[in-house]
Amino acid sequence: MFPCGLPYRSSRRMNTSRKPEFYDAVMYVKKVKVVYRKKKEVYEAFLKLLNDYKANIIDIGAVKEDVMQLFKGRQDLISGFNFFLPKGHKKCHFH
Repeated sequence: MFPCGLPYRSSRRMNTSRKPEFYDAVMYVKKVKVVYRKKKEVYEAFLKLLNDYKANIIDIGAVKEDVMQLFKGRQDLISGFNFFLPKGHKKCHFH
């Protein structure tokens, strides 16, 4: 299941072979907030995506597409998002 955020543990690289934890989600959401501190509309749109997914308003495919648009040019954020994709879903690729 897709939690309410994406991973980042301080400056260390994550072990992507393990399952995401709540801490990972919180840290990632905080990173997104910092990255887009001057573009609050991007951060708010990201939170809305997560809430809409959790409420079954949109599916994971729609979340992936929207994240790719929101985080365009931010390979670090897109890679972090991939960590939370359910098994069997294709990873997002950056351009």
